[in-house]
Amino acid sequence: MGRATRGHGTRVLLACWTFIWACGGEAFEAGNPDSGDDVRATTGGGAGQGGSGSGGAGGGGSSAEGGPGMDAPPEAVVVADQVVPSDVVRDAPTSFCALAPHMFCCDFDRPDSLSGQWTAQTVYAGGVLSISSAQSTSPPSSLFVRTVRSDSGLSSQATLRKSFTTSPVTHAHLGFDIFSSVFTANGSSNAITFTSGQTNMTLALLERTGAVSCTLTVFGSGVATSSFPCAVIFPGNTWTHFDIDLTISTQLVQFQILCRGTTTSGQFQAGTWSGASALSIGSYPGSPDHVWEGYFDNVVVDYQ
Repeated sequence: MGRATRGHGTRVLLACWTFIWACGGEAFEAGNPDSGDDVRATTGGGAGQGGSGSGGAGGGGSSAEGGPGMDAPPEAVVVADQVVPSDVVRDAPTSFCALAPHMFCCDFDRPDSLSGQWTAQTVYAGGVLSISSAQSTSPPSSLFVRTVRSDSGLSSQATLRKSFTTSPVTHAHLGFDIFSSVFTANGSSNAITFTSGQTNMTLALLERTGAVSCTLTVFGSGVATSSFPCAVIFPGNTWTHFDIDLTISTQLVQFQILCRGTTTSGQFQAGTWSGASALSIGSYPGSPDHVWEGYFDNVVVDYQ
């Protein structure tokens, strides 16, 4: 009898150890979005490198590697009277933003993602912003965006804005996943706008006979307005990853837009670049007759 009791106690202790190992070491830190503080997720131990480049672009979504830097468990652990392979314990869900540090990261998996991580929301003329589990590149959730036809004579709008107290000095990286579904034939919709000082850059999506292209337009105080067509066309109704890299040298800004393995490059002279900065995402068709509907996921911003 005493031997059986010791065996049961061993199973209970191993079960408790398994639970602690699988769930421990993960933390989330959130700044004050109204003050422009960073919002980021961290994990206990060393984190792996986030990968959101061509792998995400080619596969319709981003990927990431890495995880908690913890000692490996034994080949199998005992939970009550069951033997569970150790790889099952390792595969507990991990949010995209916990995989690598970023100045700002939003995977829309937090219940308070809209109000807690973004500085402002703009919804006008039937526009919709909501957290959705219908589509995601990093389950369970993404941002659902909808703009509709408007009788007001003004365009519908649904955008999120994140404000930062500083601007990039030498380099900036913007990354995001987007799923374009409902789109006016031959229409357009502003997807993201990055502002630094008084210089603005807007990436707009363009509907092209069931496919989607894009263009980058630069404008602002002291900036010669110019547009740069993207060198890529991608299908709608599927996830597509974008990486936008900016290299700043005094007032000269060089950019690279990487999408589905294709790079669009260019440069422009900025006006006022230093000071506060901001990123806006969502939909602004710019016409009361144009609509857009889709999703955003895994938005990241990094400055140097």
